[in-house]
Amino acid sequence: MRRFLSANAQIFQRHNRIEMKLLEHDEKINDLFKKFETEEPQQGIFYDGQVFDAYKFVAWLVKKAKKKIILIEPLL
Repeated sequence: MRRFLSANAQIFQRHNRIEMKLLEHDEKINDLFKKFETEEPQQGIFYDGQVFDAYKFVAWLVKKAKKKIILIEPLL
């Protein structure tokens, strides 16, 4: 058992480093998701190609609605 541990010590150390990095990355990703959920939009007008910003705004708007949401489309 001692030989096995001493022969594979570098592998165990590398495994520990990788595991610590993975935990660090998980924490950073969780922080990003929390920011996406809690930040309020900075603007209300969206242009083509900004689908995520529009989705974020609509999600925020739905959360803030008390009873109902009325959508009004412009006449073309």
